[in-house]
Amino acid sequence: RLAVAEEKLSHESEERAKLESMLARANALLKFTEDQLPAMLAYVDAEGFYRYHNHAFRRWLDLPAHRVDGHHMRDALGRVVYAQVEAYVSKALSGETVRYERTQKMANGNIFRVSAQLLPVRDGTGKPSGFFAVLTDITEPRDARTGQSAPDSAVAQDFGVQSEQARFA
Repeated sequence: RLAVAEEKLSHESEERAKLESMLARANALLKFTEDQLPAMLAYVDAEGFYRYHNHAFRRWLDLPAHRVDGHHMRDALGRVVYAQVEAYVSKALSGETVRYERTQKMANGNIFRVSAQLLPVRDGTGKPSGFFAVLTDITEPRDARTGQSAPDSAVAQDFGVQSEQARFA
């Protein structure tokens, strides 16, 4: 009996080690998604409340985390912006994948061009239970001195890289 118990304990220890390794990898990916991924991510539940968002999303909204998580989209985005995207939200909450682009003026006056994808999430019965919003800033960079398009230098600066054009501009 002791040998059987030792064998079982050994097997359970191996399984635990595998699960701990998987959990560590999942946590590392989540940390990357939260802190470093440049795409703006948010999860909205079936009632329209934010249940998750990453740092890029929070920075884009220019709101602290406690003003996003647990708040309805209408409250976090503002009534005017919410009214402009409400039809897209309704489609996503009905289970439809939605893609759109829009120009967005933020509360601080900045203007962004955003590409958005709303990806429905379904529960175990297949019913939509919310959606992930994946937003990408596609604003054309401008040279601060001239106001002209400056995609190479602006993008290089955003990523901390100096291209040949950026160095000599």
